[in-house]
Amino acid sequence: GAERLAATGADAVVAVGGGSSLDVAKVMVALAAAGEPATLRDDFEVTGAVAVPDGDLRPVVAAPTTLAGADLSTIAGITSRRDGLVRGGAHDRRLMPAALLYDPKLFRTTPHDVLCASAMNGFDKAVETTYAATATPVTDATAVRALRLLSRGLPDLGAGDRDETTIHDAVVGTVLAQYGCSRADGLTLSLIHAFGHGVARGYEIQQGGAHAIIAPHALRYLFDRVDAGRDLLAKGLGVEAATPAATATAVVERVVEIRDALGLPARLREIDDMSESDLPAVAADV
Repeated sequence: GAERLAATGADAVVAVGGGSSLDVAKVMVALAAAGEPATLRDDFEVTGAVAVPDGDLRPVVAAPTTLAGADLSTIAGITSRRDGLVRGGAHDRRLMPAALLYDPKLFRTTPHDVLCASAMNGFDKAVETTYAATATPVTDATAVRALRLLSRGLPDLGAGDRDETTIHDAVVGTVLAQYGCSRADGLTLSLIHAFGHGVARGYEIQQGGAHAIIAPHALRYLFDRVDAGRDLLAKGLGVEAATPAATATAVVERVVEIRDALGLPARLREIDDMSESDLPAVAADV
């Protein structure tokens, strides 16, 4: 793709699809700008990172069809299997798409299981923004608003609804969640994403499906040790409780309800191609 882009001299790249399609477009413009894409590809096999060259990059126009939030992001995640499994990607503020197109008709054509799994990915970005070390009053506000919209829209999405209100809540909620988690001055991704990436890359499960398994356990772990933004989470998810401990329990229960409404997996054993013997390697990768 990068070689074709360089050869044709195209002014921009238009990416239509889910997170993988959008990430490929971002990596393409980085590789094309390098002049020798093969060299950067070889370096990635060693370092797990794509070095984005200095200078201008061709703009990317993103038209997402899923709800993971890769459209509004400065990150591009990639996996190589050329000489074994290598996971990594690129991170540069210039990888943020120059233009975004959110068309409800595109989301309605996405397969149900793909759309629901991607929605959990976007939802967890709002969750993690509330307790991130890099959070700000602005990201607190966008995360809470995102959680309100997503906690209302995602159960309907899981039930098969694709009406205007459901798509609005899902898309706008995801955009607000992504706004807080992908900024030039710091990311807000945390424990759920760290484990989710380790589980998803290399196995037959979408990243959102991996997050669905991890999220309740990660939240319980955090709540046992720190505040973890539980009041903001409760506000966004619309739950109330009398004590901090009860608030934490109510938040986890609501997250589980949303996960189950989306029809997503709850246990690692539901990943068909993962075995128990793989877990030490996943833990080391995380």
